[in-house]
Amino acid sequence: MAVAAFVLLMLLSIAALGVSIGAVPAPPLLPVEAEHAAYTKLPPPHDPLLRRARRQIVDYARLMGAAPPRGVGAAVDQPLAIAFHVPWDESSVASLRRHINELDWLIPGWVSVTGANHQITVFRDTAGREILNRSTHRPLLLPMIQNAKNGDWDARGMEALLRAPAQRKAFLDRLEPWLVQNRAGGAFFDFEELSPRGQADFRTFLREAKARFNKHNWVIAIAVPIGAAEGEGGWNIASYTAIVDRVFLMAYDEHETGGASGPIASQGWFEQSVARAVKGVPRSKIVVAIGSYGYDWHDGGGEPLSIDEAWQNARESSAMPVFDKASGNTSFAYMEGKSRHVVWLLDAASAYNEMRFLNRVGLNGVAVWRLGAEDPSLWSIFGRSHRTLPAPSAINTIPAGTDVDIEGSGEILKIAGVPVTGIRQAIANARGGIGDVHFVQLPSPYIVARTGYRPGLIALTFDDGPDPTWTPRVLDILKEKHVPGTFFVIARMR
Repeated sequence: MAVAAFVLLMLLSIAALGVSIGAVPAPPLLPVEAEHAAYTKLPPPHDPLLRRARRQIVDYARLMGAAPPRGVGAAVDQPLAIAFHVPWDESSVASLRRHINELDWLIPGWVSVTGANHQITVFRDTAGREILNRSTHRPLLLPMIQNAKNGDWDARGMEALLRAPAQRKAFLDRLEPWLVQNRAGGAFFDFEELSPRGQADFRTFLREAKARFNKHNWVIAIAVPIGAAEGEGGWNIASYTAIVDRVFLMAYDEHETGGASGPIASQGWFEQSVARAVKGVPRSKIVVAIGSYGYDWHDGGGEPLSIDEAWQNARESSAMPVFDKASGNTSFAYMEGKSRHVVWLLDAASAYNEMRFLNRVGLNGVAVWRLGAEDPSLWSIFGRSHRTLPAPSAINTIPAGTDVDIEGSGEILKIAGVPVTGIRQAIANARGGIGDVHFVQLPSPYIVARTGYRPGLIALTFDDGPDPTWTPRVLDILKEKHVPGTFFVIARMR
């Protein structure tokens, strides 16, 4: 009888506990305020071919045909897969870690020279250096030296350095042992916005650098904006190829963030610009740098985007990107509140057509600007594993990015989405290039939802035992002040 009563008591206690748990009122969700206005899609922008000048239309048709353009003859040269790396972007480090063994050369942005005193700044890149040191196939390292800091080009300071023999010698005296210390295979000089006089001094500097580099069997390379041919900015490319080992043609920024929106490197513009720039110069001295990134124009200006960031904005606005057949670039548009955004991209499709053209005319040195901003599908067609360009369908799968998409504000986090692979259909044209692309599904990284943020309010949480001494005191204070709090009970409570 006593045992039966005990069992009945236990059953009643369990039932009461269940009722008490079920009777706990569900608290309202923490208030959430959006960080930005809702996105709404707009019709995608286009670059109508009919708006181009007649000469451009004729050249575009000819350049896309079977014959190489005038001034570009077929040649055979050693293929090179090169990429630019920037230490200030964690995504660049992540991309370098994944793809370092696909690269023949690496150009990290490690050094700037600016100011009236020619201050040398070496940017910290602990992660990048560690990746280099541990790589099974260490690419040739060409640290990039620029006359820029925080995005501002210092032409005046650099021209003063290049003009003075003593300053040139002092700079090279410091640079040479630093390159040795960093196991470099040479250097990449990116001195921009120089006047014709400054460029003449630059060539003198390069001759002096080359004399030193020859002792180490180092490579000396420079960057030349694709639109700055002789007569447009004083860049006589032939005069540089006579001095340096490689001239990099930066073949992008047809439309820049400081001007009107438009294709970043339309296929016709790309082919004509490269054909003009390499006319009369040895093909073995040329590397063509292609872009893989985006620009977002809004509120009177533009800003750079990584391809992953662009996919994210397209997802949030439900604006599926569209391949613009006239330009060979990808675009979409959306509204953010009252702000109209126009986005143009250089993705894997534009890279495919650009590399196909370069292969056809015998320009086999290709560099990508830049790691961390690129379309992840680029690595299905570019790198040491892809000396021969595969079929256009190679870019159909779009890997999910490594960034985490954090939505909302507040200190309460939950995983709202797991990575999703994107899908597109690249359609080949009669010439073997990509004539059209249909996006089926955009890729998505991990999505983390943050909640609980509201201006002027805070949430009090306690990682509590509970403790027999302190918990009652905390509860008394909260009750006195009419303040609610959340207590978390640790698993080791006895």
